[in-house]
Amino acid sequence: MKLYLPSAIAVVFGLCLACSVPRTRVVGEVVPGQSINPAGKFLILSCDDAQERGEEVTKGSSNALVSAVRDRMMQHSMKISITQATALEAGYREAKENSFDYLVRPSFTNWEDNATAWSGNGDKAGISLEVFDARTHTMLAASSYNRTATGFTLAPGSPMRFIDDAADKTLSQIFHWKA
Repeated sequence: MKLYLPSAIAVVFGLCLACSVPRTRVVGEVVPGQSINPAGKFLILSCDDAQERGEEVTKGSSNALVSAVRDRMMQHSMKISITQATALEAGYREAKENSFDYLVRPSFTNWEDNATAWSGNGDKAGISLEVFDARTHTMLAASSYNRTATGFTLAPGSPMRFIDDAADKTLSQIFHWKA
């Protein structure tokens, strides 16, 4: 029995080191004096794929983010559509042509895919979400999400795993949904 105790302690210690404890920060709100009617029609802009400095773009990350925003809004029975446009001006034109009330612009603000599990550096993802009045072009709300997976992990991950949580928390910050 005594021989197993040091081995068990070593295994438990190793598993503790392998834990990845995320740190998340979400801020944002509706601009004072403005309001958003959740029953309105929302047009979600597309965005550029995430890219870590000096690395290739993370293909599919923009689709994942836009889809996560769409899915979360649909869970709240909001009327939404997605456009291929990434620029505000193009989005405003399309919103006007199709009688949308609001324009939603998601974007990546940080992306670090620290793929090696042994570096001790956690993956990082940051997004921002802005809501504009489609008629007046006024920003009505903004929210940002930053997450870092910390700790020493045995298995590499990817910042892609944060996208659903990012969409959920930024929208919840604006619309006061329970996350």
